[in-house]
Amino acid sequence: GSDNPGGWEGLGSGPAIASLAIRFVAQGATTRIGEMAGFDFNRITPELIMQAAEAGDAVAQDVLRRGGVYIGVGLSDNL
Repeated sequence: GSDNPGGWEGLGSGPAIASLAIRFVAQGATTRIGEMAGFDFNRITPELIMQAAEAGDAVAQDVLRRGGVYIGVGLSDNL
């Protein structure tokens, strides 16, 4: 594991994924994430983002894709 919070493990973590989604919502991106969370940033979780992504929300899909890329790169670097 990496002790670097900016490393792949940190960037692909649940809190980092939620934080990215919160940023998109706060910036006014066209997404249902905020609505699904009742516009309470504390309720934006990776699980909620997954639900939005499964419902076809493009922003949620992008957030999950970015987290997956960080994890994939990190894992491939450790092979």
